[in-house]
Amino acid sequence: MLAANCLKCHRVNGAGAQVGPDLTSVGQRFDSRAILQSILTPSQVIDPKYGLTAHVLNDGQVVIGRAINVGSNTISVETDPLRQTKVVVDRSTIEESFPAKISAMPTGLVDVLTAEEILNLLAILKYGNNPDAPPFGG
Repeated sequence: MLAANCLKCHRVNGAGAQVGPDLTSVGQRFDSRAILQSILTPSQVIDPKYGLTAHVLNDGQVVIGRAINVGSNTISVETDPLRQTKVVVDRSTIEESFPAKISAMPTGLVDVLTAEEILNLLAILKYGNNPDAPPFGG
């Protein structure tokens, strides 16, 4: 989980950040196939609680991210949760805002993992740290 940067945005068993959903019990709600699909194609299904907003500005620029500070004149938009980059947008320059069709979770995060490490990640997400679970010999 560390190599793929999961804990920079997700909590698992009390460790990690709270940018994205807590993954502690994800294995009780979804099967392994759905979990893997969410990892490989995170924009396919986006929980509205963690959705991003696209802001189209009057100069044609599009700023996509999560509002982290909304003031009367500006909105601070976190554009990259891993790097914690933000863009401050003057609200008067926003022509349109709508839910973005991309996830905050970037694709390709597991590209740094071997096939065995991906299977181990799936087992941890599916079964937690239960030593009696099937993939761990139970």
